[in-house]
Amino acid sequence: MTIAVLTLAATALAGCTGSTEAAPSTSADTAPSPSASAPTPSATPTLDPEPDVPCDNGPNDSATGTVETNESGVPIAYIVEAGDTMWGINNRFCLDDVAERNGINPGQIYPGDRLTLEARG
Repeated sequence: MTIAVLTLAATALAGCTGSTEAAPSTSADTAPSPSASAPTPSATPTLDPEPDVPCDNGPNDSATGTVETNESGVPIAYIVEAGDTMWGINNRFCLDDVAERNGINPGQIYPGDRLTLEARG
């Protein structure tokens, strides 16, 4: 009985071919030779946005003031209007540190305040 079970198990493991020899391997079963190498993906250059240079997304509900630009059209200052918030101003100019750039408390901006958008050096 034990021999019959072992024979049956060997047949099942051999892929039901009736033989206890291993099935021949195919090219899909073999690993690539050490001399063959997979192509190395090339690095895609990415342009890092320059965080110190503001952009102007245009007025929003929380930033409707006047923008001063340099000769290249880059925003350099912002004049606060009633209803403006620091959150709205930061979003308008793609920045997160307008208050810090001006050395002020973000909750204390007033109509007529001139905020510099240029990075502090």
